[in-house]
Amino acid sequence: MPDNQITSNKLATEELQRQIDEIKKKLEEKPLIEEKFVDVQKDGQRMIEELEMGTLKNITTKTEYGLLSSAQKTDLTDGGASTAHKHDAYIAKDGTTADVSADIPFNTHKLTGVVDPAADQDAATKKYVDDNTGDDFEAGDQILEEALTERSTTSSYYYELKAIVIHKGGEIRITFDAAVTNWSGPGYIRVYRDGTPVGTEHSTETVAPSWESFSEDISGWSPGDELEVYLKGDGAENYTGIKNLRIKVSQHDKTDVITD
Repeated sequence: MPDNQITSNKLATEELQRQIDEIKKKLEEKPLIEEKFVDVQKDGQRMIEELEMGTLKNITTKTEYGLLSSAQKTDLTDGGASTAHKHDAYIAKDGTTADVSADIPFNTHKLTGVVDPAADQDAATKKYVDDNTGDDFEAGDQILEEALTERSTTSSYYYELKAIVIHKGGEIRITFDAAVTNWSGPGYIRVYRDGTPVGTEHSTETVAPSWESFSEDISGWSPGDELEVYLKGDGAENYTGIKNLRIKVSQHDKTDVITD
């Protein structure tokens, strides 16, 4: 073989090896396929990190028989899913889905995190039903709810200091402790229902730190009624105070404290 042909073949081999080395170097610096997969599950698990799409524009959903058509892809352009491409078969988390036109089977799974109903056709939780059904209350000695915080006022007009929502009707026993801060005059305490007085007007001249205890059974309650306790004094520096408000019934149920 002539020397010039040997030299030419050697140069070609060296050039080919140089190109191979260059390709290897680029692959080491940045792989053609980066392993940046995030497992997005359909069993209710949330993503725990962001999914970087890079230059991709669409997410395709794989069915049993292959990929959906391009018209069924979810467009991620402009940083979010386009409402024009949302599929009618799914319920959107943001509430923008069209009205449901058929029953939705949950296949023995639960719908959780439901708030208490407000409208007639709202869904009700087990707790809400348990709290609002059954026999009416009967006054007794079992504590249903308590608001123990000490509160006081110098107002010469009745002023609301305690409030509790009653979730079932009937009769309840209301107990509390009351006192005034000096001898200038008595303090007055009265139970209200939804802003209307229903209890006896109680008075006390007991001076704190001593407290006088009161108890009163009041009937006529309906589910959702608000029990309030109002106090008044002589309008001067004589405070009228209340603490240890308790609602007692013959059997236990649950209420919500508004003002402790």
